[in-house]
Amino acid sequence: MGCGRRPLFEIGRIKTDSQTILNYLKSKIGLKIDDKNFKEIINTALKETWTRDTFDRIITAHAKYRDAYLISKDARITKNYFKTLS
Repeated sequence: MGCGRRPLFEIGRIKTDSQTILNYLKSKIGLKIDDKNFKEIINTALKETWTRDTFDRIITAHAKYRDAYLISKDARITKNYFKTLS
């Protein structure tokens, strides 16, 4: 995984793997994976210059592309994307 990061489940910071969390959210709130227009999301991410973190760029670009709110406690994301809820 890029940026020297490993998933929280793999390093023991959370006890539930991502697939279990995803299945739970699908059943409880109808969460759907947005896999459309990924190329446009990446093009938007390439324009983000406030961070070198690839994942922060993609997460923020996805919200920006969809003109959606983003839930994050990351101070840099909150500072650089005005629709962040923390």
